[in-house]
Amino acid sequence: MKLNLKNSLIVCALIFSTIAAFSQSNKEAFVGKWELKKVTSPDGRSLYSPAACQKEFKPNNTFANSQFRGGDWIITHNGKYLVNDNEYYTELIANEANGMAYALAGKVYKIKYMFSDDKQTLTIFGSVEGKNGQLGVSYIEVWKRVIELPKAI
Repeated sequence: MKLNLKNSLIVCALIFSTIAAFSQSNKEAFVGKWELKKVTSPDGRSLYSPAACQKEFKPNNTFANSQFRGGDWIITHNGKYLVNDNEYYTELIANEANGMAYALAGKVYKIKYMFSDDKQTLTIFGSVEGKNGQLGVSYIEVWKRVIELPKAI
């Protein structure tokens, strides 16, 4: 009996350490700049043009979404993020730019995610609440990792 219990505990420990390592690997995969390539509804309809939108996840669990408007990059919303597991992450949104159509600031959104095998494409599946008469929306966003060149000395 002791041997079976010991073997079971070893197997459980191996499974949990593998899951933890994979989850850590996904957390590290989020870090960096991403460029929005496509935004659709769950039924495949295009929701809007993703022109000049970026998202940056930092190692300290902060993030910012930005958009190129009027000749300059502005932060549309930012906050903290937490990788929950190998399927979901959570955004805790602290601030949003004026004129946003959806309720962002002060909201917490649990978002489903999926990486490509090479971790260069991030697909997220989420929904946001509407505000000021605007209905909420469910969306699928496809982000491509931005490869940054080393800075010149």
